[in-house]
Amino acid sequence: MVKKSLLLIFIFIFSFTFLAIAQGMGMEGHGMGMKMKARVGGNNILPTGKWWKNPNIAQKLNLSEEQVNKIDSIFLTYMDKLIDLKAQLEKKELLFKNTIVNDNFDRDKVLALFDDIAALKTKIKREGFLMKLDIRDQLTPEQRAQLKTMRKELKKRMWMKRLKNRREGRGRMRK
Repeated sequence: MVKKSLLLIFIFIFSFTFLAIAQGMGMEGHGMGMKMKARVGGNNILPTGKWWKNPNIAQKLNLSEEQVNKIDSIFLTYMDKLIDLKAQLEKKELLFKNTIVNDNFDRDKVLALFDDIAALKTKIKREGFLMKLDIRDQLTPEQRAQLKTMRKELKKRMWMKRLKNRREGRGRMRK
């Protein structure tokens, strides 16, 4: 009984550690406003969110109406897929959690669920990355360069704001 309990605790901790790490590497899901983070070598290839809908960004990049419409179409097509995949993932995670809490769970079934969850997470990451690549392909090389410059400037401003806030004692409160 003690061995079973220790095994259960070990599997439970390992699986949730793996899930937490995997979630932190790919996607932040918040319903329809899901933000995709495509990390390749530590660099994002595009900003998160519907940046092409921001009038300032669209104007600075000189995006055509055709580009905006095409990017919107790509975004909606992929989001439809991603929402379905996210729902599948949540169902598998729920089934996994409910299966593993039983003392008499089937080891092969738990491992199969674990593999299914990992595969779904990989598929979600891949689809998100493909979406960013397809959106990126709608931009001219000049627009890509301008967007990259804008992102660097934004990161610099955000970093400077954080430093200023920390100096003034308005940094993040940690629990």
